[in-house]
Amino acid sequence: YTQPTEQHLVLDKLLGEWKEIIETYGNEGQVNRATGKVVAEQLFGGRFIEMNSTINFNSINYKRRYIIGYDISKKSYFMHIYDNDLNYPQYAGGSFDEATQTFIFTGEIYNAFINAEQEFKIELIFNKNNTYTHNYYVKKDGKYILKKKIALAKIP
Repeated sequence: YTQPTEQHLVLDKLLGEWKEIIETYGNEGQVNRATGKVVAEQLFGGRFIEMNSTINFNSINYKRRYIIGYDISKKSYFMHIYDNDLNYPQYAGGSFDEATQTFIFTGEIYNAFINAEQEFKIELIFNKNNTYTHNYYVKKDGKYILKKKIALAKIP
């Protein structure tokens, strides 16, 4: 029976209840805004974090579940994402940069609009005062384009 490592303990930054303010960016420059709430809890003694998000967007409730952990054999972080908007999960591998207090995850997802796999990147950037930023990018023509920015503030 193994104990969580120091890499697992970094995940504790995500624990708690968070208010989220979401901005999505369309291809034509349009910006959509929504609000939501995230509840993040430890699973299996701190080996994983489960984050459940509920977002109200144009009177539609979206739900998203993240499972984030650290794979000691691969020496890397991972993120699984499930939601009620897509019919398939998303998976990303990642790392944590201690100097910038940033998780960076990358993966591929099927994009039905282009009928192909598309690379994506997620940044979780920890700020001061119990806040962090969640940026979601897709890769197009060799460059990452910001598609969603979520500002999260811990609920006391």
